[in-house]
Parts: sequence; C-alpha cells; structure tokens
Amino acid sequence: AVANEQTVRVSLTGTDGQAGRLSVEGRADLRNLQSRPIVLDVDLSNMTVVRRDDVMASAGGRLSHRGTPTSGRLFGPVETTGGEV
Repeated sequence: AVANEQTVRVSLTGTDGQAGRLSVEGRADLRNLQSRPIVLDVDLSNMTVVRRDDVMASAGGRLSHRGTPTSGRLFGPVETTGGEV
C-alpha cells in the first residue's frame, strides 16, 4: 500500500498454491471516506476457491467493489472453471 495525505493505493497479487492467480488493485480517498468510494478491482484466474478431500472448485472472473467503509457493492462476472466431487 502507498499512502500520501489524501489517498491510499493498494496493489496485491497471490496464488492458490497451484495454478490459480489473484490480483487486486484499489484506492481510497482519505479526505472523506463517507462520500468518496473505496474502489477495489479483483481479477481471478483459475483460482481454487474450494479445496477439500471430497470437493474441489475453481473460478475465474473480474469483481469490483465500490463503497464506503460501512456500505458497499461487490459486482462482476465470475465463472466456474473446474469442479470435482
């Protein structure tokens, strides 16, 4: 995260321990968090979202979050890319 007096910017990447990838980019305007939205964009690529002995599921997509610290909306397409029961 990078902060100045007015804005925090976030850039994160990660994996699911195998082939799946996750990246997050975002920002928040600290001058007025109640009226200026927190913005997060999340990319999933073949990300394992459930891994148990009896079930496995992976997904990909692009999610966005817009909102304040107390209220927000998460939206965007997510598609299953694999599954096993």
